[in-house]
Amino acid sequence: SFQVSPPLPPRAHHWYTFPAMAEDELAVFRAFDSDLVAEGLPFWTPHSAFRDPSVGATPEPRESFEIRAICLFW
Repeated sequence: SFQVSPPLPPRAHHWYTFPAMAEDELAVFRAFDSDLVAEGLPFWTPHSAFRDPSVGATPEPRESFEIRAICLFW
């Protein structure tokens, strides 16, 4: 069975942003770790969006491309 637990309180996290990311760069989230599964530890990578208070009322439209892939090796 699959169970999802809520993340720890915000003070327990490390948050990262990429405000100067260029068009030819990408961010990758590793979302599965078989070693952590074997140890019974959480293995999902939570990620989210947030409001950036430094952005004005009419920001430039954001463009993004998302792809998800699962590669399992055994």
